[in-house]
Amino acid sequence: MISIFSAQKLTSRPYLAIDTIRFEIFRRLDPNKFIYWTDVEDDSLIQGCIKKIPFKFKNKYLRFLERIYWMRKIKPNFIIVIGAPLDFLFCLLRPLKSKVLVHLNIPLPPLFSGYPYYFHPINRFSIIFSIKMASGVIVVSEYVKRTIEHLISNEKIFVIPNGVDINFFNPEKKDREYLSKKYKIDSVKPWITFVGELIKRKRPDIIVKLAQHNRDKIFIVVGRKNKQLNFEQLIQNSNNIKWVATMERGDIVRLLASSDVFILPSLYEGFGMVIIEAMVSGCPVIGTDCGAISELITDGVDGFKVKKNANEIEMFSQLINSLLENHELKKKIITNAIKKVKENFNWERLCLQWENALKSIFSKING
Repeated sequence: MISIFSAQKLTSRPYLAIDTIRFEIFRRLDPNKFIYWTDVEDDSLIQGCIKKIPFKFKNKYLRFLERIYWMRKIKPNFIIVIGAPLDFLFCLLRPLKSKVLVHLNIPLPPLFSGYPYYFHPINRFSIIFSIKMASGVIVVSEYVKRTIEHLISNEKIFVIPNGVDINFFNPEKKDREYLSKKYKIDSVKPWITFVGELIKRKRPDIIVKLAQHNRDKIFIVVGRKNKQLNFEQLIQNSNNIKWVATMERGDIVRLLASSDVFILPSLYEGFGMVIIEAMVSGCPVIGTDCGAISELITDGVDGFKVKKNANEIEMFSQLINSLLENHELKKKIITNAIKKVKENFNWERLCLQWENALKSIFSKING
């Protein structure tokens, strides 16, 4: 039996990729071989080998101290952390027999240099400290792996991508009539969609520029506003942008299946879960050729990649029009993308990879 104790709370919020991964993996792992101790947002998350830490306090500060108490009492084989600012306390105060396992979903500075947002030194220190203490690190992409290779030996790094529920996301969820009525979207014009937080690194301003160059299309933006960017001001003169700040998960599924093209112009992504969600929904994807996006898309085969340069607006526009006008091309891209996601990013396959990684790390530290 391999026991894992999580320094983080498990929630059911779909926009938190780490939570989605942990839930989908550990609810599938054999409870006779693994046990995953965690704080849970609600008891519906207690499935498979997921076990709720028996907290007594509701106050978050007392609960944090109690989590450390239970970690020391349970004496798990692994303490799983993400490199959050307070994770170093779990690394330092863990029982002697417990080893550190890092689950990393984002790239590490200094490769962030030149990116338009501030990465706090405490966050950077926490990630580096956790990795240097780790017996193993599970990362979501080769891109993330490259940013930490100087900190830990290669044999301790395991690349396991994020997954997608192929029954939840699929082309059969298409329902333009429902969406157009509920969100007041023109159902006649092509739908070009972006889903993501409205922050600088995801570059929603590119969507605004594309809308200005493509007045005959509707650009649908789904994402919460962020203080990094005044999106309301950016779109005040645009009449072909539909912004939905929050959308139910079921409606996002319908939107991806109903859209003509999905756009992700990010400066980087540690993985880019929404890309594979769009792919398996039957929506062709165009993304910036950078970070993990470059790994997920095979250009011209199952999607398209655009280099970040002075001509990128023109390139995005050309590719959008090509997909809208060339039905054979669009069909080929969709068919290949769905096949790729089903073969490589289904949770059953990734669960087996997690199981093998955990067993490998366990055997090395006990060999």
